[in-house]
Amino acid sequence: MANTNYMTSVVKILEVPKPKLLNNKTLITEFRALLPQIKTSKVVHLVIWGDLSNKLSSYNKQNDSILI
Repeated sequence: MANTNYMTSVVKILEVPKPKLLNNKTLITEFRALLPQIKTSKVVHLVIWGDLSNKLSSYNKQNDSILI
C-alpha cells in the first residue's frame, strides 16, 4: 500500500473502544479496526481524540462498522 495522506474507508471495530485521559486534559479513545482491501484485509490501530472520542466510546461497540 502506498503512502496515503487522506483516505475514506469503512472499518469494523474489532475490540471495545477504550477511552482514557492523556496529560489529564485530553480524552482519547484507542481501538483496533479491520480495514478491508481488495486482496487482503489489514488490522489497524486507531486513535480518536476530542469530542469525537467521547461520542465514539458512548455509541459504538465491538463489531460495529464506522466510516473514517
